[in-house]
Amino acid sequence: MKNSLIPKKHVIPGKDYWCMYNSSSVLHQMKYTGNDFSRENDISINIQDIRVMFEGYANISKSRIPTKYLVPKRHYWCRFSEEKELSLMRYEHDGSFYSISHDAFWPSKDIKVIFEDYEN
Repeated sequence: MKNSLIPKKHVIPGKDYWCMYNSSSVLHQMKYTGNDFSRENDISINIQDIRVMFEGYANISKSRIPTKYLVPKRHYWCRFSEEKELSLMRYEHDGSFYSISHDAFWPSKDIKVIFEDYEN
């Protein structure tokens, strides 16, 4: 759990957390089992390989930040199309989003903005 925003001693079994593994630009909603983290219909992942970033369950089926409040050049955690994870994206002046993990620009109609990233 190196570089986690929530230290291991504060992670509670049975609770949902937004976590990173393999990529620092994608968040996965995972449940802490007490020994490791698991994703819905997925294998368990060792706690040492996880960065726990945020606590809680979030409904990611619709945007939580209206477009009128988005600021160009700021980073937001967004859901692309029907993906179950969140990708770190930069909002652009023309209304599109740049996805770090996809290394591509996407029109805003394909993106659901869930929350702002305060680290970038």
